[in-house]
Amino acid sequence: MDTIIVIQSKTQEERVKSFDFHRLYQILKDNENDLVNINVVGWINIPNAYIDEYIYVKTVCPNLDINDNFDAYITIEDPVAKEAMAQLWGDKVGLTAKRAEMYQGGEVNKSAFAPYKENIVDLSVFSYFKNYTTVPYQMFYNCKNLETISLTSVTTLKEQAFHDCTKLSNFGDLSHLTRIESHALRNTLLDNLNCNNLNYLGDSAFRDNRNLTTAHIDGSFVTLGTCSFLGCRQLTSVTGLSNVTTINGEAFNNCISLTHIDNIDKIVTINYKAFKNCTSLTELETHSLRTIANEVFIDCTSLRTMDTSQVISIGSHAFQNTSSLEELDLSNVQTLGTNVFYRSGIKHISLPSLQTSIGSLGSMIRESKVETVEFNEESPGWTTPYIIPGGFARDANYLTTINLGNCKQINSEAFCNCYALTSIGEQPEEPILTKLNGGHIFHSCTNLDHVDISLVTEIPDSAFWGCKHLKNLGNGNVLEHVEYIRYNAFREIGTSGEEGLGEISFPNCRVTENECFKDSYGITKINFGENYTEIKFDSFCQCRDLEYITGLDNVTICRQGIFYYCPKLKEISLPNVEQFIDGGGQFYGCTGLTSVNLPKLTKLGGNNTFRECRIEGLLNLPLLKDPWGQETFRDAKIKKI
Repeated sequence: MDTIIVIQSKTQEERVKSFDFHRLYQILKDNENDLVNINVVGWINIPNAYIDEYIYVKTVCPNLDINDNFDAYITIEDPVAKEAMAQLWGDKVGLTAKRAEMYQGGEVNKSAFAPYKENIVDLSVFSYFKNYTTVPYQMFYNCKNLETISLTSVTTLKEQAFHDCTKLSNFGDLSHLTRIESHALRNTLLDNLNCNNLNYLGDSAFRDNRNLTTAHIDGSFVTLGTCSFLGCRQLTSVTGLSNVTTINGEAFNNCISLTHIDNIDKIVTINYKAFKNCTSLTELETHSLRTIANEVFIDCTSLRTMDTSQVISIGSHAFQNTSSLEELDLSNVQTLGTNVFYRSGIKHISLPSLQTSIGSLGSMIRESKVETVEFNEESPGWTTPYIIPGGFARDANYLTTINLGNCKQINSEAFCNCYALTSIGEQPEEPILTKLNGGHIFHSCTNLDHVDISLVTEIPDSAFWGCKHLKNLGNGNVLEHVEYIRYNAFREIGTSGEEGLGEISFPNCRVTENECFKDSYGITKINFGENYTEIKFDSFCQCRDLEYITGLDNVTICRQGIFYYCPKLKEISLPNVEQFIDGGGQFYGCTGLTSVNLPKLTKLGGNNTFRECRIEGLLNLPLLKDPWGQETFRDAKIKKI
């Protein structure tokens, strides 16, 4: 007999034959406000393939009044589908199918359930879900509407069992669980967790659970899985973990509300990013801890205390941005990664057992509050000549002392902006520091008093810019190995009215680059040798205390502003300079000159060359041929040309 579905509305009656579900849906949709009744004429055997369509129709018309005898005309082959229909349509559909068909051993037949699971809201009333012990792999994966299930006898949640059940908050009693596999409860609405008998916990088990506030997990398992609670932003406390010895990577990453974890005395190893961005975490009692991997406590801005007395290895960035952490016991640390204390609040660092080479520490205390650093002076990493890496202590504004010992090279920005640094400690009797590699190494070290660079061959750009109290560069300030002084190298050094470097010599220097001594104080005399041939622009501009420069006989290239406003400069002789190039202002504001000898100069090359200049003796320009530049002698006082 053909199946006829009769749809009655207030104005008309429609009949649909042969499971024309598309037509049925369209009629229901068009008449949903006027529908009166729906009748099934004839016996309907609904194959599994059509259950979805019935559910779909019911979803479109949730208030549709199905006739009382509907169950008499319908059978459903699949018992899970029958349960689904029962939930959606209530008691109108009977539940007489054999539930035994739903079981495969101790598990539910998830393939039979799969086509309908996304429409299910409450599984707590389904009796055959109350007695089984194992939730299979991906059984309820992505059940977006599921809110409630009762797991009274469940002991095992297989991988991804409830993964992405984003509305599921009511699980019933989970205390019977002995095994939770990877991603089993990921991205659900579980609000508290109490498991006392776990013997296995997989990776990402509770990951991205946005409602979880407290968790008690205990049992025989010894490893807290990777990403176990990653992204649980409401989680405040975790208890249990009595047998755990290892916390794996990212276990609590981004748990921004987590304040404490109890019973972790047996923890030996904490792996990669385990507590990253736990911004509310204040303390950890880790009395057995020996290994801290990379980035473990990065961005733990509230962390104040933890026991590291047994720790022997700390990975890169481990305590980066721990601004509230002021003290750590590092007495047993043998290996240290890069950038470990970058932006930390630690005040004093002592590493008596460190074996790691200093050169591999990266930006170890960059932007930190560290005041002092002490290394193991007998360890291989210290006794072997090493390199201070770039940015090692950049912006460590509180650093006052650090002993560099057998340092052979310092890289760029290593101590840039270390305003409080007064000394880099006692260097060997026979200095071994031979290279300053890269710019801004001691930039703005305003309190740095001395550093021995007597073997250095090049002063890089901005190396000592802003060192206001620098007085000693080693070997009586005779730097016989320096060949190049790069731009801004000694810019703004010294302080007005205070003793500075005084006399300084570069017997083998070839070139002084742009602005290398500009705006300096405390340098009274600079001596060069026969290799010095080029003065680039503004090299000695505004050297306020400079009186003499010697060794200029072989200089052939002079650029603009080289002695601009050197008010104490007394005499200058440049016997082989034929042209000033790139602009003027070479002696602008030199009010203390006694003589200027330029016997081969033929071209000024710019304006204001001798503006506001005072020369008590002779200005010697016998070969000058080019027209005078603009304002060449404006406001100048020159007795004899």
